[in-house]
Amino acid sequence: MEGNGKGSFVHQYYKPTEIICGRQMKEWLPFSVSWWHNLGSQSMKGQFKHTSGILYEAEKAELAFEMMKRLDIEYFCLQGAGGCGPAENLLQAEEQQKQLNAIIEEKMNKYNSKLLCGAGNYINLEQTELGAGTSPSLDVFLQSLALEKINVDTVLQLNGTGIMFWGGKEGYQCMADTNLRLELDNRAEYIRKTIEYARKKGFKGQFYLEPKPKRPGRFQYHFDVAAAVLYLKEHDLDKEVKLCLDSYHAALAGHEFDYEFRMAKLFQTVGTIDISPDRFLDTALSEIEQVKRWVLVMYDLIELGGLSGGINFDPKDYREKYTEEFVVKALFCGQETLSWAFRAAAWLWENGKLEHLRSVRYEEISKKEANYNMEEVWERMTRRQLGRALTITPRLLRQWQNSIRKRHCTHRRKAYWQRGRGKRFS
Repeated sequence: MEGNGKGSFVHQYYKPTEIICGRQMKEWLPFSVSWWHNLGSQSMKGQFKHTSGILYEAEKAELAFEMMKRLDIEYFCLQGAGGCGPAENLLQAEEQQKQLNAIIEEKMNKYNSKLLCGAGNYINLEQTELGAGTSPSLDVFLQSLALEKINVDTVLQLNGTGIMFWGGKEGYQCMADTNLRLELDNRAEYIRKTIEYARKKGFKGQFYLEPKPKRPGRFQYHFDVAAAVLYLKEHDLDKEVKLCLDSYHAALAGHEFDYEFRMAKLFQTVGTIDISPDRFLDTALSEIEQVKRWVLVMYDLIELGGLSGGINFDPKDYREKYTEEFVVKALFCGQETLSWAFRAAAWLWENGKLEHLRSVRYEEISKKEANYNMEEVWERMTRRQLGRALTITPRLLRQWQNSIRKRHCTHRRKAYWQRGRGKRFS
């Protein structure tokens, strides 16, 4: 998966027009790039003529579109409100965004690119320190909602397919002085008003909510998929809003990403995927181990029939030396890792391997009758056991023993490598 120099990245596993499981690969894996985090780092500002304002944002956009062209990435994500930096008032913010939109639209036509979704930038605004939709200040709540209008107008102008509710600060700081019901209801009202305006203006696309347990807020309401789904259903928003699933946010919540994706699939709320591709480089895991982490996600994606959104790469400038070539290499490794995992998942799906494993595991419990009562259960089990101690079936016992053995071997291997090669266990 390595490139051979600048401009020479050749995909081995990602073939956009190849037919797999009845569809082209680019339809299964609609890759996208956002550049609100990655191209604004201090180590990259030296290559731009400007350091702030619309012209600076235009230079960043030009660089991003060139990267997308090199890697055959069709979609991008954009900050449609607050992306140009602080403004003196809402009218100035709207005018700045319109100017930037005109520049972006010109580059979209030049590079034949499409907007996947737009998101408001409330992370960098001081007034949203205590939240936007959950703020205790009426002025902040209404101003944030007005900025959301700019975001919707941007998506409509650029023919985007999605609108993101990116709530990095929608949480609480201290439970002692927090009206939990009021804040959750206000957040729902905030989302509902945005949806009403967008539909009124003719938006036909999808809305997304991003579960995130923390950062920058310490305690955030949409902690994980389960909490976000419960919230959407409680406020009757689940018909309009799907989830943007981030692998790093799943880790922050203490979950594996395949679990989060499976939960979202179970509740039919899978929308789009957000990934920090630089983590494919800054890791001790081998390429095979990274691919393994994504195989089950890709398998569920195939069973789901694809995404309503896309797979957005959102690199972060965690390294001290963060260069253009590093970003491109990170994007390239992300494409190849996910494509490799998708091919493995497609093989499993076509051969029915996982379905066979599941059917074998749940063969006995699937024989459970639909109608029964506790008296019948008691009579059946006492007659069957005849006073013996509680036992489990031999097949289930073997499965349990195998799982314990695998975990034990995994821990032994980890301990071995942590102690260093060639050292024997004590």
